[in-house]
Amino acid sequence: MLVNQTAIADLKELFITVNTPQIDADSTNLRNNLDRFLNDQAITGYRAGRKKIIPYYEIISIHTENKAVVCETIDGLYQLKKRLYEIRELLPYRLFVQISSSEILNFSCIQEFALTRNGIYQVILKNGKTTYTSRRYMQVINKEYLP
Repeated sequence: MLVNQTAIADLKELFITVNTPQIDADSTNLRNNLDRFLNDQAITGYRAGRKKIIPYYEIISIHTENKAVVCETIDGLYQLKKRLYEIRELLPYRLFVQISSSEILNFSCIQEFALTRNGIYQVILKNGKTTYTSRRYMQVINKEYLP
């Protein structure tokens, strides 16, 4: 994919254009992800009665814990009021990967995928923590994130 940058002196506002020979699922997905990433760049988390706006780049993982959806950041855990499937729809595709029905990871926080003897991936994060994929999501991970 070719990436260009052009300076236009009389431009009032920064904008991005996606040029494509035809509008297809990939170009539409790219446009939607750019739009979400640039315009909806945060989610709201709660901890100890306080509300915090959490930018996407601070998110390490979002998972369920004791029947609640929590967001893990460098600062700790924050409870989220939305369900996991609702959050997945908000997050930019390719920047976040769903590894099971109960966990979504920030792709940039993943150090490596290691195939286990059971045939599932052990996911090793850059912060040293490990987690595992479910069989249901392995095919999507192989196709979309590990070509």
